[in-house]
Amino acid sequence: MLSIAKRSRGRDIVDKYMYLDIGNERSVVMTESFVSLSLAGLMLSSALGKLVKGIDYIKETSLDLLKRYVDKAVVERNEFIKVGKSYAENHIERFVYLGSGPSYSIALEGSLKLKETSYVATEALHALEFRHGPMATIGEKQVVIIINPSGDSYDVVMRLYKEVKDRGGVVLRLSDVDAGEDCLILPRTGIEELTALAAITPLQLLAYGYAVARNRNPDAPRNLVRFVEKF
Repeated sequence: MLSIAKRSRGRDIVDKYMYLDIGNERSVVMTESFVSLSLAGLMLSSALGKLVKGIDYIKETSLDLLKRYVDKAVVERNEFIKVGKSYAENHIERFVYLGSGPSYSIALEGSLKLKETSYVATEALHALEFRHGPMATIGEKQVVIIINPSGDSYDVVMRLYKEVKDRGGVVLRLSDVDAGEDCLILPRTGIEELTALAAITPLQLLAYGYAVARNRNPDAPRNLVRFVEKF
């Protein structure tokens, strides 16, 4: 079990408990927690099953790239916040997040962050599911956000991006392959899972900018709690 809680009740029912000391998570939106748990999960699965290039490769090559990118994104955060504010100023209240492979979970998290801080309608789909019905929404006042790092699904998602653009859709793309002015550049880590994870920082900052521009408090969204005590 991976947890950011030092004394979680889960310790009593698992064989192995791994505590991630991420410091004080101040926001109920839990931004640090998602990144830390996702990264720990990637490293654990890599160590156990060598699902990617191996934990040594991640530690020696890619982790530093990810850290430098996140540090730079925080320093230059106003650039990402400005994107979110521009959507609010243009009265956009619908967002669709798309991703494939490891980017799908990032699309889900990005959508959730904007929804819970701004209370607007968002949805997240596997990128290729967008053609099965939701493609009809192109032309409405919405933004389609596509997470598309280089990897196995890059080419097919890129075709979808071009199709949405050709039909007049407003698109924001996050990728380590530059595709013009509507692309936020991600670090080229050499591991699709890690590059996809890097996208969550600009998406969190975008959500922050959008929420603030709509006079919401992104650190204290209504009706949210840190954890669910009972079902």
